[in-house]
Amino acid sequence: MEDPDPVRSRARGRTVLAAAVLAAILLSLLTRTAGASEVRISGFSFVQETGRGPWTLEAQNALLQEGERVILEDVSARLADPKGEEVGVTAQRGWYDSAHLILELEGQVRARRGTVFFLAGERMTWDQGKGTLRVQGNIEMTGLGILVMGESAVYNTTDRMLLFTGGVRAILDIKGEKP
Repeated sequence: MEDPDPVRSRARGRTVLAAAVLAAILLSLLTRTAGASEVRISGFSFVQETGRGPWTLEAQNALLQEGERVILEDVSARLADPKGEEVGVTAQRGWYDSAHLILELEGQVRARRGTVFFLAGERMTWDQGKGTLRVQGNIEMTGLGILVMGESAVYNTTDRMLLFTGGVRAILDIKGEKP
């Protein structure tokens, strides 16, 4: 059966051809992107459910490298434990291994648990699988009425134990105020 409007028929044919060409170009670009070894993202946000609770990772900029590693700038991470309490960390830069749930941070590293516990250092490794925060380099921890300083510390997020090593010094205010 012939098309009653041959002009409209040619226009439809050109539209179908243009769509096919556009699809071929997009498929070609996606294939090249999928094979790329790096992807850059501004405003990176990632949430991963773990056995210890949801793990939220955010960064101003991220570079996803081939495999499981992500390089981060201006980083913040949070873990809400099963009791609803949250541990949060911030740093200038970091690296995240999503296969092993390990976040390595450096540059003005700060960790906080609620409003009471505050820990600062130069470098930190957060091993979500083991539930530990390992902090190194000029550590300072403040809490209600206490200031503890040392070269390194390990915080176990499960039993909430903090172990300082290397030149440990402590200042205690018996009134319970911040030293």
